[in-house]
Amino acid sequence: MNYGYDEVMTASQPHLLVMLYREALAALKASTVAIERGDIEMRWRASSKATNIIAHLYLTLDLERGGDVARNLSRIYTYILRRLPDINLKNDPGPAQESASLLEPLLTSWENLDIQISHINKGTTLNDSN
Repeated sequence: MNYGYDEVMTASQPHLLVMLYREALAALKASTVAIERGDIEMRWRASSKATNIIAHLYLTLDLERGGDVARNLSRIYTYILRRLPDINLKNDPGPAQESASLLEPLLTSWENLDIQISHINKGTTLNDSN
């Protein structure tokens, strides 16, 4: 059995988003570290991974059913996707850091929703002790 595969296949929608956001943030951090080290290949791989994840998040938005939340996420993802090429074009960590600062509060929101849904599915509340 593959733990990562099992986690993805059994995860709730919010948990999948949490996983994607964490991977995107790790890739953004890795691109910053790569710039500090002067590692062009690592910078390219990391920024490409972040770009692919954000593009996936953007492409899977349901703007019809998602309402204002989906439209706002679309704007954020579009902005990030416009900024990320500068990581490589200018060897600049700024776009990675800025993108991370936009994604971190969203990750926190998805984590909180994931916790709430987990408790609902278990039939417990956030105040119940385990």
